[in-house]
Amino acid sequence: MRFSNFIKCQRGITSIEYGLISAVIAVFIVSMLYNDNGLVIALQAKFDLLKSTVVNALK
Repeated sequence: MRFSNFIKCQRGITSIEYGLISAVIAVFIVSMLYNDNGLVIALQAKFDLLKSTVVNALK
């Protein structure tokens, strides 16, 4: 395959683009879940509050 044909060839480009987009989305989701104010920290705080409320109600 000549270089000019290689440049014009579009096979596989879409899958590479989808791979890059999914990688960016994955990094965004992980950074939102595990930062200092992330969803995991907020859920853990809510479950700790729920646990302490239930324990205090059972006393």
